[in-house]
Amino acid sequence: IIYIFGVYLTQTVSDHRALRGAESNPDLTTYYGSLFTAILTLYKAVSGGISWEVAVKPLIADIHPALGILFCLYIAFVTLAIMNVVTGVFVQAAMETAQQDRDVYMVHHARNMFAKADQDGDGRINWEQFEAQFSSPEMQDTLKLMDLDEHAADTLFKLLDVDEVGEVCFDDFVDVCVRLRGPPRSIDIMTAVYEHRRFARRLYKKMAAMQRSVQP
Repeated sequence: IIYIFGVYLTQTVSDHRALRGAESNPDLTTYYGSLFTAILTLYKAVSGGISWEVAVKPLIADIHPALGILFCLYIAFVTLAIMNVVTGVFVQAAMETAQQDRDVYMVHHARNMFAKADQDGDGRINWEQFEAQFSSPEMQDTLKLMDLDEHAADTLFKLLDVDEVGEVCFDDFVDVCVRLRGPPRSIDIMTAVYEHRRFARRLYKKMAAMQRSVQP
């Protein structure tokens, strides 16, 4: 953008100087005498090197007022573009930090809930132990962070119990909790994924059993 405006202003000033000769404003030569100086002037006008009012005055006074409007459009466009880029970078960084903080917060509550439920300390809990934690603050906070309620807890446990052994381990519990962070329908997607895994395991077991039965 700066280059395009610089080329146009340099050419315009050059044509004006060719017509007016020595009568042209020396500020035009200072600020727009060459492509390099024009680009430098335009850059300084948006970065605080000079006041853009100083840079635009000779264009308006000696060439045409329309160049003032063009210069204002340049300032507005570049300023808004830079502001949008800078704001976008900071907003994105803030959102990523907030997401990481929420994940850490959820894992912390999930760990506390799991530790309370795992009374025998074997690193696994069954449905009864899981259900007993519904009223605990840790479980409520964990479900809230995943946009779930107590009615979806049964589905959550089934997602965790991929092997269908009636128990889940801590690593699987945390993994599913983190994966379910997102849109409200994330649990529907995760349910389909884990149902596919269960079906694949059942199919593998049946095929293995059939293979053993046909072997002499």
